[in-house]
Amino acid sequence: SLRSGAVRVPRVAPTRVLRSPTLARMPALSPQSIIDGHKGDRTPIPLIVGLVVSGVCMLLALAFYLLQGGPVNVAIGALLALPTAIVLVGLLLLVDRLEPEPRVNLLLAFGWGAGVAILGALIINTVGEAIMTAAFGSGLAEGLTVSVLAPVVEESVKGSLLLYLLWVRKNEIDGPTDGIVYAGMCGVGFALVENILYYMRGLADPTSSIVGTVIIRGMVAPLGHPLYTAITGLGVAYAAM
Repeated sequence: SLRSGAVRVPRVAPTRVLRSPTLARMPALSPQSIIDGHKGDRTPIPLIVGLVVSGVCMLLALAFYLLQGGPVNVAIGALLALPTAIVLVGLLLLVDRLEPEPRVNLLLAFGWGAGVAILGALIINTVGEAIMTAAFGSGLAEGLTVSVLAPVVEESVKGSLLLYLLWVRKNEIDGPTDGIVYAGMCGVGFALVENILYYMRGLADPTSSIVGTVIIRGMVAPLGHPLYTAITGLGVAYAAM
């Protein structure tokens, strides 16, 4: 309305800002916490690097398998090897229920066995057998590789996972069960990719029995690699306590 020639502006009530109850409960972000080094649940960089390196090594090993046996034999070998690995991983997770470990740590353990350990053993065993063949002949070199070189190399590269975990996540290995679980996961990953190799070769060789190979490696003695590496895991866990 007009009064005394002036425009009367209506009064507007102040606007109330509604805050969500969820936002009200959230702590304010403080740059000081970052400066003080409070990392929270962030995955350590060395752990991420280990996962990436493990994945790359596994891809390189599978690429070598594809060049040797072809995609069909590798795919069939993987299908034959997976059931055993799934059952063993399930058993290890049951043991892990006593004191659950971070899933990213378990993934690294499995990937280390399936990638870093398998590729490292493949390279060292191949080079070592070639050197011994030149020195002692093929027969003796093959025997020494199977009975001496391969066991030492394979258990060393698998066991190196426990040393790596001691470096990046020492506080996670605080008992014998932890050492068994991590080492067992590493052994299962190694056995999975190694079984693909054996099954692939069995399919490509008409003189061998793929059924017998699957029964022996997948049903009769599937605990070999997990059990061998678990011994190393017990030792490392005892040293970490």
